[in-house]
Amino acid sequence: MLQALLNTILNDEKGAVTMEDWMAPHALDLVCKNIHREMDATKPLLKMSVGEITPEFLSKWDINTVMRPAELATPTLTRCIKAATESRKLQDSTKGSKSRNRETVRNFETYHFYLSLVYLKGRHLLHAQLHYYRSFHSCKCQIVLGLFFWSCGCSKDAMNVLHHAGLSLSYASIATMVTTLADRSIEEARLVGSGPHALTYDNINLSTSIFVEQGPNMASKVQSGTFAVIYELCNAKAENVKIEPLIHNLTNASLLELSDLRLSHAARTSYFQQMLINIMKILF
Repeated sequence: MLQALLNTILNDEKGAVTMEDWMAPHALDLVCKNIHREMDATKPLLKMSVGEITPEFLSKWDINTVMRPAELATPTLTRCIKAATESRKLQDSTKGSKSRNRETVRNFETYHFYLSLVYLKGRHLLHAQLHYYRSFHSCKCQIVLGLFFWSCGCSKDAMNVLHHAGLSLSYASIATMVTTLADRSIEEARLVGSGPHALTYDNINLSTSIFVEQGPNMASKVQSGTFAVIYELCNAKAENVKIEPLIHNLTNASLLELSDLRLSHAARTSYFQQMLINIMKILF
């Protein structure tokens, strides 16, 4: 009886308006209560401190992997954000929008070594900002995005604006984190250098300014140099890198001929197959 009466009221134009006006404040309070509970329960999923950041974490970081569990843990908030970012017509459509993809903001390839190609989701960013506003400890996304902005040469003032917008940590925190990561990378290089390794060199060109005018007592706009790179040798043992046998073999080795550089048919086939694998990884 009660369900039938409620359906009758909601199907009536005036009755539906009256019922919605009566139910709206109570429904809003219930939604806010659910969001509070969901946000508190999601804190452990996004909690991270500056001291926990490692080069290994950065190399595997992906915003979709980080934020997907948080979205699943906040169904009420997720539905509210979806309702705010999509029209009712679009939500009811089975084909979706052809002109805009509200999930994907853009894709970008980050610089340096710590981020792979990631696809930023617009709603993921909104979720990350809301969690960061609620608690500064929920910064698993802001830490990495802040490092990305820093690597792109973002200025101190711009970094602080992004911090207040909930997209990054403050400039001071990012600077501290860069120093910590550098120390950890040096420690990792020490560990690699204590075992069988290869030492190579590479050239580097740094652009320190994008402005036409260059003030006095400032660094050159472009700085060139050479830096060392240490590689860990796969499956190598200590006896494989002893200096005396290496020098002996080098002394007795014949001169390098062009024929020595030509790949065999098996080597060319193997190289070609591996190139296909690398290309497919990038495409997918």
